[in-house]
Amino acid sequence: MQTELEEFSRCWELQTEGTIALMRSLPHDKYSYRPDSGGRSMGELAWHLAEIEAYVTLGIEHGEVRLDLKPPHIERPQTVEELAPAFGIVHDDATARIARLRVSDLGREILDPSGQRWSIRKGLPPALFGPMREESRPG
Repeated sequence: MQTELEEFSRCWELQTEGTIALMRSLPHDKYSYRPDSGGRSMGELAWHLAEIEAYVTLGIEHGEVRLDLKPPHIERPQTVEELAPAFGIVHDDATARIARLRVSDLGREILDPSGQRWSIRKGLPPALFGPMREESRPG
């Protein structure tokens, strides 16, 4: 029988395969394309997935998610071709941090940049991912 951490890791790796496939499927000439002129480019959107993994797992390791504490290898690649390999490096770092957790750690609470506490077991609060584009527009 798998522990919660083993099951989490298995599911995370399945999701990671999809993330890397998505990054590899992006048209090489669309890195700077902005689906919404006021939003992030395709390259920035893709790299945000790496940023979430890096900052959140580093936050779990340190007991709080701090945006001023830069994870290793977090510099955003500048071409579509560089996204998947760079994401793999960030993901490997994040996986190593999660591998150091014990089942007893899942009940710990982590402080996010807004001051909100959340449990590792219950998952991430949506606000940690940043406001959705629709939420940042004036009503």
